[in-house]
Amino acid sequence: MDPMSRRRFVRTAGVGAGALFLPQVLAACGSSDDTTEGSSADSPTTTAGSDGAPAELDTIRQANGWINNVEFGGIWLAIENGYFADQGIDPTFLEGGPNAPAPPVAVAAGDAQIGQDPSMLRIFQAMAEGGDDYVLFGTQFQTSPSGVISTPARPVETAEDLVGIKFLGQPGAEANVKAALKLGGFDDTDYEFIPAGFTPEPLMEGQGEAYSAFLTNQPLILAEQGYVEGEDYITATWEQLGLPLYSNVMFAPRSYVEENHDLLVRFMRALILGWEVNEDDPEVAARLSVEKFGVDLGLDLNQQIAENETQIPLHRGPLTEEKGLFWIDPDRIADEMYPVLEAVGVDPLPPLDGLVDLTILEDAFDGKTTMR
Repeated sequence: MDPMSRRRFVRTAGVGAGALFLPQVLAACGSSDDTTEGSSADSPTTTAGSDGAPAELDTIRQANGWINNVEFGGIWLAIENGYFADQGIDPTFLEGGPNAPAPPVAVAAGDAQIGQDPSMLRIFQAMAEGGDDYVLFGTQFQTSPSGVISTPARPVETAEDLVGIKFLGQPGAEANVKAALKLGGFDDTDYEFIPAGFTPEPLMEGQGEAYSAFLTNQPLILAEQGYVEGEDYITATWEQLGLPLYSNVMFAPRSYVEENHDLLVRFMRALILGWEVNEDDPEVAARLSVEKFGVDLGLDLNQQIAENETQIPLHRGPLTEEKGLFWIDPDRIADEMYPVLEAVGVDPLPPLDGLVDLTILEDAFDGKTTMR
C-alpha cells in the first residue's frame, strides 16, 4: 500500500475499522517491519540487580492485530509509565494492519512469541488448518465490537432481521451473516451480499440495508458527518445477533506458555495495569497514540478519544467485575462460542481441555481483582 493510500485508508477507516470478526479482513497481504519498542526513547533497557549492578530485562515480542492506534492504548500507558520495566520486561509490539501478517501467522513464523488477535475465529482457523497448538490466556474485549450498522427503514437487531437482507460487508463478513442465520434457525442462503470497503457511506447512500462494522469506529465516522444514532442509524453487535466471541484474544504456542509462565504472569500484570489506568482519563492514551506510537498514521485526537471512550465499557462485564480485566471463561467458550465457530465452518475444533490457561491470570492477580 503506497503512503498516500495508507493515509487515506487510516483516515477514512476510523483507524481501526479493519479489526473485524472474520480473518480475511486482516489477512497478510505483505510484510511489515513496524515495531513498537517497550522502552521509551529516554528510558534504559536495564534495571539494577540486587547487588546494584545492571540487570538485563526479559524480552518478549507480541504481534498485534491492528495498527498502532488507541485500540492498544493500555499498552502505550504500560510502556510510557514504566509498568513493563517494573516487571523486568522489555517488550516489543509488532504493528498489525492490512499490510502486516495476521498474529497467528507472525507467531507461527517465529516473529513473535505471543499474539493478540481481534479475530478469535482466526486463531481457531490457524489451529484447524495449520495444526498450530495455541493456548489462550486472556482477552481484552469481553464483548466484541464487531457488529452491524443498519437504518431505521430496515433495522437489524436480531438474527431474524437478516432474513432477505441486502448486506454490505468486507471480505469474509459474509460468513457472519450465514452463521447468524443458521444459528437462528433461518435459511442461511436468504440474503444478498454486497462487497463493501471500510467506510459506511454506501449504507447511508442506500446501496444496501446493513453494513458490517467495528462499532468503536464506523459509527464515529457517521457521528462526525452529523448522523445521529437511533435516528439515522442503528447498531448491534454480532453477539446480539447470536454470534458471541471474544476479541483481542491473547494466545501463544503451548510450548512457550509452559516454558515461560513467570514471564507471562509479569507481562499480564503490566498490561492490565496499563488498561486500568487508561480508564482514569481516556485522553492520555489517545494522545500517546496520536503523538508517539501512531505518529506516522495521521490519527485524529478527538476521534481517538471517542474510540477509547467507546471501547472501555466493552472491556468489562460480569466476569471482570468478579475477577478483573482480561479474564477469560473456558465454560463460555465451550457453551456459547464453540457453536459459533462450528457454524462458521472451523473444523476440527481443538479439544477444550487445556485450551485456556487460567493460571497466568490467577498468579498475576494473586487473589485480587485489580493490579492497583
